[in-house]
Amino acid sequence: MACSASDGGIGAGKVTRSGDCEALLGELGFAGCRVVIEGSAARIEVSPDEITRLSDPEISDAIHEGFRRLGLLYVSITLGEGGLGAPDDGGLVAGLPPDE
Repeated sequence: MACSASDGGIGAGKVTRSGDCEALLGELGFAGCRVVIEGSAARIEVSPDEITRLSDPEISDAIHEGFRRLGLLYVSITLGEGGLGAPDDGGLVAGLPPDE
């Protein structure tokens, strides 16, 4: 599956940067991903089975350097239900989790 660009808002510059970030991830071997740009931050969404690959030092360094060249200062990874294919709600949940 190819990566799918998401701009996180209106603006052709954001779409281009999202696409460029996703192309970089594709070059690093990520088969499916999405990058959402919000200001100077990028949020990476990959399939759950690829999340651990993002912590590999060579891969994380390449992502950090590549995204910096594209003008992004911050990179985050969406974990859990807010991952690839989930509605783009930012993963925000109101309130604290219930006590268990």
